[in-house]
Amino acid sequence: MSQKLNHEINPGPRALPHAAELKDRLSQALKAKTSDYVPRTRHISSHGTPTYTNALLLEASPYLQQHAHNPVSWYPWCEDAFRLARELNRPVLLSVGYATCHWCHVMEEESFEDEEIAAYINAHFIAIKVDREERPDIDNVYMACVQAWSGHGGWPMTVVLTPERKPFFGGTYFPPRAGARGARFGFIELLQDLRRVYDEDPERVALAASNIIEHIKEKHELNVSDSPMDREYMLGRIKDAYKYYARLFDRNWGGLSGAPKFPSSLPLRFLLRYANLFGEEAASLAHQTLNQIAAGGIHDHLGGGFHRYSVDEMWLVPHFEKMLYDNALLSIAYVEGWQYFKDPDLAVTACSTLDYVRREMMRQDGGFYAAQDADSPNPERHGEREEGVYFTWTLDEFNAVLGETKGSLMAAYLGVRSGGNFEGRSVLHQWQSLEEFAAEKGISSTELESIVKDAKVKLLQHRSERQAPLTDDKVVTAWHALMVSAFAKAYVAFGRSDDLRVAQNAMNFVRSKLWVDGRLVRCFKDGPSRTLGFFDDYAFVIQALLDLHEADFDSDGLAWAIDLTEDCEQLFAAAGGGYYLTSHDAEALLIRERPQYDGAIPAATSVHALNLLRLSQLCDHPRYKQRAEGIFAAVRPTMDRSPAMLSEMLLAMDFALSDVKQILMLTDDRQKLTPFYAALGHSFGPHRVVTGADRHHIDRMRALVPGFKDKIVEPGKVTVFLCQGQKCQLPVHDAEAFKLQLK
Repeated sequence: MSQKLNHEINPGPRALPHAAELKDRLSQALKAKTSDYVPRTRHISSHGTPTYTNALLLEASPYLQQHAHNPVSWYPWCEDAFRLARELNRPVLLSVGYATCHWCHVMEEESFEDEEIAAYINAHFIAIKVDREERPDIDNVYMACVQAWSGHGGWPMTVVLTPERKPFFGGTYFPPRAGARGARFGFIELLQDLRRVYDEDPERVALAASNIIEHIKEKHELNVSDSPMDREYMLGRIKDAYKYYARLFDRNWGGLSGAPKFPSSLPLRFLLRYANLFGEEAASLAHQTLNQIAAGGIHDHLGGGFHRYSVDEMWLVPHFEKMLYDNALLSIAYVEGWQYFKDPDLAVTACSTLDYVRREMMRQDGGFYAAQDADSPNPERHGEREEGVYFTWTLDEFNAVLGETKGSLMAAYLGVRSGGNFEGRSVLHQWQSLEEFAAEKGISSTELESIVKDAKVKLLQHRSERQAPLTDDKVVTAWHALMVSAFAKAYVAFGRSDDLRVAQNAMNFVRSKLWVDGRLVRCFKDGPSRTLGFFDDYAFVIQALLDLHEADFDSDGLAWAIDLTEDCEQLFAAAGGGYYLTSHDAEALLIRERPQYDGAIPAATSVHALNLLRLSQLCDHPRYKQRAEGIFAAVRPTMDRSPAMLSEMLLAMDFALSDVKQILMLTDDRQKLTPFYAALGHSFGPHRVVTGADRHHIDRMRALVPGFKDKIVEPGKVTVFLCQGQKCQLPVHDAEAFKLQLK
């Protein structure tokens, strides 16, 4: 309940049984805030304290904390809130979003900070806020309803439920009142209409709820196929998916045709594997897209990293939020792109992205933050928060920082022009290569490179003095694990020792902060969250452990990956094959989803299929391969209909079809492995597993990897074994000989 805490605490029309305790906890929590605490609300008393405080103040989620001082009497998702709804016979207003969501901020400012609208909500609804990143299970269930009703989804998500948690209306953003943003029907009118229907026509409400629940249950019901996925079937689906991507490919700008453009909509890693199988056309699609994304405004040309998506077909004007998972997945794509094409620009992009994450998205103890906001204060508009202000420039600003001569030169190079390309300002982009631009301006490439390097340092320094967008500083286990994989893969490719240290520290963070009483938790923010880990948290951590093992040969990491794989069977496995998103002991919702489709993040089921296949090769145990085949059987009906929507599963199928290389390295000195790692890192190797041991860990590794059974560490030597199937080549002790074997 939203409570005025300045002088008088108002418990509202009806208090929960523990209302007095809640009020006391809110008062204490507010008093405990440090002096630099700035309540996110326009309702501030003359004493500088927030007028309203609700139960979200006690939550760890930064998104929920953002709404802790709304006049709306928000509750987190909890049984107390639904019990109160039943006692008062009120519908539940469920609002779902996340901390860096631009339109979530807009709806908060327009509606949830509006005292008239808030008063109506408080009097007629029980209001619940959910962070979709903390509770993807809740988000997925009710988003399925919204998509069924409207044909599309998005955030903020607005759903109205019965006290039994059954949805009977849903949508996304709504303007506050009729007439706002040209709307004929605003949020307040919608709420009034929904409350009237709830009171006067309960049969209509019940019918709407039962219809949508039946629909989404039917949609999510999986029919496991009895037909095996043989080689011919897998190759057929891989070809079908490529035909889809090739047909929709944007030959001018890369990616899929149309707008908006999400980097994840075209699976670049799949294209590289397809090219490995069937020829170079697919590779050219990947290469063009990697180059166009890096050249466009979706790429931060000063600070590194990538924004969420482009609103146009040219990758020019982005939605400016930066998500950890986008930057992890794109880093991996650029690493593999460099390994395939040997294009140095791709390596530069990969490394600058990881440098950005290390600089701006990492806690001192190794955890990775979830996201950075799109909005920041515009000093020219009295500090009003606007999208993109922090990242965009004017010609005058360039000249002020660099001087007119270099300012004009750099403005031309980075696309800054009078009038701008985004609300009067310019999004930086680089559509000419350095060599092309130097030739056009009549200067040497070396001179221009020096000018650009110096200018970018000065521009970034100037930008850092602006008030930066907010950072969502919670750590989401699954996303954190994706970034561990990115740093580990980059270390193998480029040999930068800092990348390995970051990956190892980040995995230590998982062990120390995200592993509680024998279970992964979903998030960490000033402590581990109460929400237990979902299947994607487990699958992505296992993947990260395998990727990190290939970089440092840590036997403890490999052992933990094996243990977590067994935990997945106990916690998430579904009868007949596949896995549920939620654990068997999790809260029961309307449906229990089995993830299949890839979105901005790969489906956990697909990632785990490849995990199992990699473990099968390492551990030489049939149970892992059998479980992967069970996943294939579970997704076959979906694969029959739309293989392009399961692109990450196609990576697992590609691996299953290949003659996988098993590489075992033994040494008494890890430093001697450097040239061998260089050979690995410079080659594109999607169909291999790599492991190794020194004299201190060989016994442990023999217990984990049967391939080490009869292997010994020879003093003063590196010994490398490369095997495929049941056949091994002669061991080599020289990096040049190893390169030849890899080819």
